[in-house]
This record gives sequence, structure tokens and C-alpha cells, in this order.
Amino acid sequence: EQVTQGYAISQWSGANVPTVGDTFGNPSYSAVIHATYTISPTLLNEVAFNYNGNRINIIPSAGASLKSLAIPSGYDATNSRLFTGPNNLDRIPNIDLKGSTGTQFEISSWPWRNKADDYQIRDDISLTKGAHQLKFGASWAIYKKVQDLFGQTQGGFNFDGTFTGNDFADFLLGNAKSYQELAVQDKGLWNNVSWAAYVQDNWRVNRRLTLNLGLRWDGVPHTYEANNRMGNFYPSLYNPANAAKFDSNGTICSGPADPGCSAASPGLGTSPNPILAGVPLYLNGIGIPGQNGVPKGLVDNHWAAFGPRIGFAYDLNGRGKTVVRGGFGMMYERIQGNDMYDAGPNIPFSLQVNTSGPVEMDNPRLSLANGTSVALPINPASITGLNRTNYKLPVSYQWSLGVQHSLSAKTVLSVAYVGNTNRFQSDRTEYNLPDQAALIPIINGVVERTTTPRRVCPSPVSIPSVFRPTKPTPITTGCSSM
Repeated sequence: EQVTQGYAISQWSGANVPTVGDTFGNPSYSAVIHATYTISPTLLNEVAFNYNGNRINIIPSAGASLKSLAIPSGYDATNSRLFTGPNNLDRIPNIDLKGSTGTQFEISSWPWRNKADDYQIRDDISLTKGAHQLKFGASWAIYKKVQDLFGQTQGGFNFDGTFTGNDFADFLLGNAKSYQELAVQDKGLWNNVSWAAYVQDNWRVNRRLTLNLGLRWDGVPHTYEANNRMGNFYPSLYNPANAAKFDSNGTICSGPADPGCSAASPGLGTSPNPILAGVPLYLNGIGIPGQNGVPKGLVDNHWAAFGPRIGFAYDLNGRGKTVVRGGFGMMYERIQGNDMYDAGPNIPFSLQVNTSGPVEMDNPRLSLANGTSVALPINPASITGLNRTNYKLPVSYQWSLGVQHSLSAKTVLSVAYVGNTNRFQSDRTEYNLPDQAALIPIINGVVERTTTPRRVCPSPVSIPSVFRPTKPTPITTGCSSM
């Protein structure tokens, strides 16, 4: 199956004008091999191999590449030669006018590719024995995804009227309020493996009552990156003795040359990614899979996922005219993987730089404040975080109760109540926030320095959500660790 769709405005971006469009191509494939073997008149075995997969190719339209701009990287020259970014695809930079004009020219991180393949092997056995119709089965599946990471290695300039009072005038002068750039154009190889087994008994107790009794087990560990190229913040790995030390500009000390610093801050390290070799990162509390007890999928797995199936059908008067039916079941599922894909650019394997002051558009390494090279600050990681200890499997409870009555040979009246309740569904919430007393100074831009790990949420608007009466299941957060 093939689906192709064109878009005038770059999709999945902040663009609000048709600067660069793109084409979304999505071919998909499926196949099945299914064998049925009648072992005896009462015993049947079915074996199947199932496959489905798809490709996503997002290709920008003409005009996305503009090599003549020749805008240098925001990173220093000693490291830029190593990057698969910056701007290895020669994309035009994102330009956002965030003042009175409010126009955003963005092409996102296109071109972009995604490859997904799902393989399943299953075996089902059906056995009839007296009043029992038994069914047993088991399956194993692996879902493999190779996906480019989202990120603007071409860089993005923000103009808000700081210099002239008008954002568009600032743009014409090339005076940007701020600049950000992703260092690495990378991809992730994410897998998830699923096991399942079940037993079902349809038991005709007597001529008026039939029971449906079953139990299913789902083993659905969390999605993981095949090469362990993931990072996450863990309070248990945070060492208060390595709390960050800040210079007078509010960034982490890189050495005695920083104002107000006698030495580099403790807690600094470098990335395992050779592309970022030598770039200092604050890694206090950051863990990667396979080290320091960090799970492969960054969160704890839950294996006791047993789902009962209970149902009945009862003939009220024994004449087959009125039947009462009811049932209950529990179904489990995993968080499919978007949480992990969004966390792909986390440090220590990737890094995004944000300049601390206004820069020239034709050279984002040049500060407009003093005409010298911009010092790239060392900041606590802004990451998509996963809460290791509170990551339960989504579960659905479904039930029904109804009555069927035969009004005539061709008419049946059916009345039923059907319900379901879902728990632990995917949601995103700010988690591990400071005490309420600390919110006011955070909102006012004055952050209390403490020796305990904190999460500083960038948007005060989202802060009240954590004080809801019921505590939601925390899945991911975009807060910064400190």
C-alpha cells in the first residue's frame, strides 16, 4: 500500500507560512504464512508467521537547500569538522519572528526517514474434550524501528525587536536575539520485544449455562535503543558533592577563566559519542543503559501482566427464548515508543547549544554585545526524562452485561450495558518539582541553589498541573535537572 501526500507548509514544525513544503511518502507492506493441521477430529494446531512494516520519507520541496548562505556553525571550529551536523544537509536555518510580526519560517529537520518492521511467530492449539472447548496459544514478536532524530542542525534564529523595536527590522539587519543549534544529525535503532501466552476454556456446564474462562499473560518490556545510545536523569545517581558551581553569568563554570570561578565545576564530563569528544557536559545524575544499574529501556519493566477473561451465557427459562450474557476482561499494552524517540537527542549522546546573548545572523559565533566570540554556556541538560520507578503498563478493564429475547422467528431484542475503564495511559507531566515555596522565585527567574537535585520547568504555565487532586502517572518531562 502506498500513500503520498504533499504539504504546502513544512509539517511537524512551527512554520505558519509556506516557506518550504514537503512530501510525505508512506509505503507499507504486510505478509502472512498460516498453516493449519488437523491432528485428530478433536485437536487442531495453527501456526503463523506475520509481518507488517512501513516506511516514512519526508522530503522537502525545492528551496529547502540554500548553500549560498554559508552560515557557519554555532560550535567552535575545533569540533565542527567532526559533526555529522552542523547542517550536514545544507538546510536553510529556521527564522522565527517572535515579536509583532509573529511569522515563523521553518523547515523542521527534513529530509527525514523512518523504517519500521514488525515480525511475529505464533502457535494456537484447539482441543475439544467432552463439555470443554479448550484453546492454548503463545506468541513472540519483535518490532524494529530505525528513525532519524528530530533536530535542527541547520540552526534557528529568533528575532523579537530587541534592537529596533520591530522583529522584521531586526531580521533585515541580521541581528538575532538568540540562536540554537543541534550538534548531531543522528538516528536511533529502537526495538521492542513481546511475549504472550494464554489459555481459554469454553465450558458448557449444562444445557442452560455456558462459562468462558481464560487467562492471558503479556510480557511487554519497555522499548530500548539497540546500541544503548540513550540518556536519562536519575535522582539516585545525582551526587550532591558534585553540585554545579555557577559563574557570575549564571552558567556552569568551565574553568578559572570564567568570571567568579576558581576552577571548573564538579560533575562535568564528556560524551561517549566521538562526535562530541572534548565538549564539556554536566552529567551529574545522568545515566545510560547498561551502566550503574540503568535498565536497557531506561525504566523498570513490569512482568506480572496477567489478564483474566470471564464470561457466561445463561438461558433463563430453558426454552432458548431469553438469554443473559456477561463478561469481564483485562487487556495490557506497552507505551509504544514515542517517549523514547523524543528522548533520542538527550545528552550525553547529543547536545543543543543555545547562545546566551544576541548574535549576528551571518556568524552566530559572534556576540553583538562585545564583538567577540560567543562563549557557549555549559547548562544543566534539558532532556525528555522518563520516570524509572513509576512507569506502569497501560491496562484496560472491559465488561458487559446484557439480555437477549427472541420476539419472533426473525426478530431479537437485545439490551446491554457495556463499560470500560483505562488506567496508566500515556501522559506527560512535570515531575519531581521543587517545593511549592520555591515556585515564586523560579517564576521570577531567581532559582534557589541547593545540594539536592531539582527539576526546573521552563514554563510557569505548566506548573499548577502537578497540584491536581489525583496524581497522574508520570511518563516524560521536558524539565531541566539541576
